Amino acid sequence: MLVWVLRWGRTPPKDMFYTAAISRRNIIYSKSQASQDKSKKLIVYLLILLIISFSVLYIVQANNLATGGYRIQEYQNKLSALQSENKTFRLRLSEVSSPDLLKEKIKGLNMVEIGKVEYISPISEVAAK
Repeated sequence: MLVWVLRWGRTPPKDMFYTAAISRRNIIYSKSQASQDKSKKLIVYLLILLIISFSVLYIVQANNLATGGYRIQEYQNKLSALQSENKTFRLRLSEVSSPDLLKEKIKGLNMVEIGKVEYISPISEVAAK
């Protein structure tokens, strides 16, 4: 009011105080509304960021799951190939170690069949230790 008197040289009308009070309330209201608008915008931005983050996380997980499936399939293929190779080696081992084949190889090496086997027993126990 003092500013009004100094500026205009007279006292302001009574309804002027009412309008000033209303305008102050509007200013206070508009400030609180602006802070509410800022908080709403912040919440919206955070929700958008959260949605984007979960979307990226979902894509990464889906990608890991898909590549994991391909790895499992690749390892199963390797396992079946190794099992087949193992089966082939076992079959070959059984063929090579058959008694008939071994007898033929022994005859080819000019070996003689063992007759009577004699075992030697030690004379004293000291030498055996």
